[in-house]
Amino acid sequence: MKKILFLIFIAASLIGCKNTQNNKLTFTNNTELKSNTDEFIKFFKNYKERHYKAPNKIVEKEILREREKNIMGLMDSLIVFKNIKGNIREISIDDNILRYKIELGVGDGININLNCANIVKNKENNYFYNKVKNYRNYQDVYFDGIISINIKNNLPKECFSIDEAFKISHPEYHFHVLDISSSSLSDTLDVNVRDAMKLGKECMDYLSAKFRKEKYDKKEFDKKSDKFNEQKNNLTENQKSYIQRYMDARSFDFVN
Repeated sequence: MKKILFLIFIAASLIGCKNTQNNKLTFTNNTELKSNTDEFIKFFKNYKERHYKAPNKIVEKEILREREKNIMGLMDSLIVFKNIKGNIREISIDDNILRYKIELGVGDGININLNCANIVKNKENNYFYNKVKNYRNYQDVYFDGIISINIKNNLPKECFSIDEAFKISHPEYHFHVLDISSSSLSDTLDVNVRDAMKLGKECMDYLSAKFRKEKYDKKEFDKKSDKFNEQKNNLTENQKSYIQRYMDARSFDFVN
C-alpha cells in the first residue's frame, strides 16, 4: 500500500496546473485528431464477424483474447476515444466515488458497456459531479475517455470473466471519462493537448513499471517529467484541466 501511495504522490506532482475543473475544454484550429467513433465501432464489428466465422470454440476464445489485447493498442494509437455517443444509466455516488454506466449500441447486435467512476472530493467544485447529477437515467450523452488499464498494464480480470460468446457481443470495460456533455463535444483534439497526453502517459507508464519492479531510473523519470511539464506549459488553463483529468484517471488505475 505504501508503494501505491508513493506512486500516486509522484503522479500528483506531475499535475502542477491550477485546478480548473469547472472549465470546459475548448479546442483551437491547430488540430490533428478527429472524432474516432467510426474506428471505435469498426474495431468491435470486425471481431464480431471473425468470431461468427470461427470454426470452433478454441478459435473463438483466441479471437476474444486478441481483441482484448488489441483494444489497448487501439487506445495507444488514438490517444483518447473522442466524442463517442452513448446512453448513461445507473448513476450513483458512494464513499465519494461517483459511479455510472454508459452503454453504446453500435449495430450488428453489439452493445458495449462502460463502467465509469470519478473521485469526488468536493461536490461543489467537482467537474463530473456537477454534470452527471443532472442527467436522467438512459439519457444520451457524448463523451471523451480512455479504457482503464491496471497497474500490471492489463485489462481488469472482469473483462474475461463471462462466457466468450456473450462477451464478443457485449464487451464490458472499466472506463475513464475525461469530458461529458448532453450535446456533441468537439470532434478534434488540439495537437498540443495530444502531445501532452502522450508525454503524461509515458510518465505514468514508467511509474507503473517501477511498481512492477521492472527497470526504473529516477533520472530517466525526471527527464520524462520535465518534458511533460514543458509541454503542459504551452496549454491554456482549460486544456490543463483536461490533462489533469487524464492524469487523475491514470492515477486512479494504480489502486484498482
